[in-house]
Amino acid sequence: MARTSVIKPDWAQLVVAIKSNARQYRRALAVLAAGLLLSEVNVHGARLFYRADVSEQHSFSVSPVSRRLLAGLTQDVKFSLLLTADSPFRVEIKYLLDSYRAASKRVSFETLDPDREPVRYLALLRSIGELSQDSHSGANPVVVAQSGSKKWLIYEHQLGRTNDSGEPESLVEQSLSEAIAQLTAERSDVMCFLTGHGEASLDDVSPSGLSQLVDVLKRSHIESRRTPLDAPHPETELASCTALALVGPERPLPPSHTQLLERELDAGKHLWVLVDPIVSEHGALADLGLGALLARVGVEMSPGFVLEADPAARLPSGMGETFFARALNHPITQGLSTDAARFDARVLFSAAAPLLATTGSTAQPLLATSERAQALLDLRHPEMKTRAARPLVLAYANQLSAGDAPARSVVVANSNLARNEAFLDPSQYGSRVFLENSLAWLFSRTALVSIPPRQSMNAGLNLSEESLGALLRYVLIYMPLCAATMGTWMMWRRRPRATGSTPRGGET
Repeated sequence: MARTSVIKPDWAQLVVAIKSNARQYRRALAVLAAGLLLSEVNVHGARLFYRADVSEQHSFSVSPVSRRLLAGLTQDVKFSLLLTADSPFRVEIKYLLDSYRAASKRVSFETLDPDREPVRYLALLRSIGELSQDSHSGANPVVVAQSGSKKWLIYEHQLGRTNDSGEPESLVEQSLSEAIAQLTAERSDVMCFLTGHGEASLDDVSPSGLSQLVDVLKRSHIESRRTPLDAPHPETELASCTALALVGPERPLPPSHTQLLERELDAGKHLWVLVDPIVSEHGALADLGLGALLARVGVEMSPGFVLEADPAARLPSGMGETFFARALNHPITQGLSTDAARFDARVLFSAAAPLLATTGSTAQPLLATSERAQALLDLRHPEMKTRAARPLVLAYANQLSAGDAPARSVVVANSNLARNEAFLDPSQYGSRVFLENSLAWLFSRTALVSIPPRQSMNAGLNLSEESLGALLRYVLIYMPLCAATMGTWMMWRRRPRATGSTPRGGET
């Protein structure tokens, strides 16, 4: 009779197998939990956007000026980037707009490649119409900013420039923030530049002209208008002006002109005066005839020619007529350096006359010299000096009336701050800040955008067709092949191996 063998279960091996399977299940659950955690982090990361700028020059950080502008946004602003894939500004603009979008939910942007989406590109240009081409270069815009029915265009030459050292500088943030300030301006004002006494020209592009100032006003929705006072019936032209600007007259104003301006002040017009001392060929100082007009705003122009004697404030060349002024506490001087601050954020004066506040005036001083400055009464006789109290005040601001749109005045004893040279010279950044802040305060607006240029930085990838083909081979062939090779090697290393044991006793 054949003997039947009974197979008894090996409980020890069964327990080991169960434990091994349990460890595999725990590992699978751990991998699944890690995946869920990573997905959760990605979801929250998309909602709570945060970026850190670790570049040496902080080239991709938003400046405090732009941050304040974005914090006060009350309407949506959309940017359309009309940039090709090889544009040197494409990456920087996208980085900055990502930062803008993180600072304000009112900002959004889209990217439109003119080479790959010509139909959409041409449709957008048609919607802009006659504004699409730059009047100087004839080029099409590279960025279109929109808010409601308003549009603001940015051209490629506005995104960068080359400084005096030949190094590229980026103006991307300045252009983007100015677009937002333009689109969110609530009203458009008119500043009438008075002429007829040798004033600087609005169309002059030379260092002594005012064309750069016109651009600043245009970007702020302020219309610049030339208004000659020596023309018949100038009062009809002045009727539509919001502010009156007198910049750098070279001849005294006749009493009829000052009386007309006084009547306009009584009607609630703003007054913006930047004048220089008039020196004759023999060194004598002439009277500009502005005494009665300036007295209306609580300021008196004292006869004298300011010479700065403090070596920490004056420039090495000259007699001390070119110097940096000290900023006093006022909203117009916000962002300017004090005595111990940066050199490049102070206001530069050249050929100035001292100003005084009239008795009982509410005018507030803005800029002053050092205690060592002096004012000469006659350049022919250096020993003839004024006995005015020092430091000498060089600029005053005054609010002439109350209400929602109060009439205001700003008087500065130098016109160089408004000329093109101040905008083209990087070392005069402080002068530009003061000038733009004075215009913002004059029109009761928030501070205009004045962001210093940054060192241009190339970031991202500009790929040619050849490099794109190489990248495609790496992504679709080389990298998967490398991963498959590593996986095959790991499977071969972890394959099950024979134990070398044989069945016992030959039992069947």
